[in-house]
Amino acid sequence: MSAHAHAPLNPFTTEEVAYLRAQDYAAGKAIVVLMCGIFFSGIVIYSIVAWSVMP
Repeated sequence: MSAHAHAPLNPFTTEEVAYLRAQDYAAGKAIVVLMCGIFFSGIVIYSIVAWSVMP
């Protein structure tokens, strides 16, 4: 006999899983929005610098 007890496969209820998925989706959207904002800010700054040093 094993000394380790088996844990249930999913310790979360259906409502908790739905809540966690919604939180993950919202966090993913926020990360994508922030990354796009940083990327486009970099393009704008690069364009300003490139335009200012043109002969």
